[in-house]
Amino acid sequence: MERVEKIVVVDRPVRVVYDQWTRFAQYPDFVPGLMEVRQLDSTHLRCRAELQGRWSEWDNLITDQRQDRALTWKSISGAQSAGTLRFESLPGGERTQVRLIIAWDSVRVPFGAVEVRASEAMDRFKQYIESGDAPLPGWRAEVDPAAAHVQVQTL
Repeated sequence: MERVEKIVVVDRPVRVVYDQWTRFAQYPDFVPGLMEVRQLDSTHLRCRAELQGRWSEWDNLITDQRQDRALTWKSISGAQSAGTLRFESLPGGERTQVRLIIAWDSVRVPFGAVEVRASEAMDRFKQYIESGDAPLPGWRAEVDPAAAHVQVQTL
């Protein structure tokens, strides 16, 4: 598996940034090549994308989700991949560092393709959230990998 890490600092509070990352259906607005993300239930996402002229569809399982701190997933169909987003409120509380770590099967997906898209996605996310109007709430759930339990916070 290949691995890439990208960091961006966003001029928004951590709750706003985290909420936007959990609005899964909006990922195509800032992730290049991603055409659709559907949340099937509290821990499953179905994704459809175009990469290097080829269409693919796969399912992701959210394995760890901690409000305003982390979101971790892995593919359960299609090319093997996994990723984590970590959110850190910076001093003053109005800025957030977002760290993306993603790993994938480099036999099926070349290194350069994912690295470039990860970089573009983080830059586009920053522009997207900093230029947007009042954000809507995201999926405020807690997924505890040790307990295999999902707890949803009422908004």
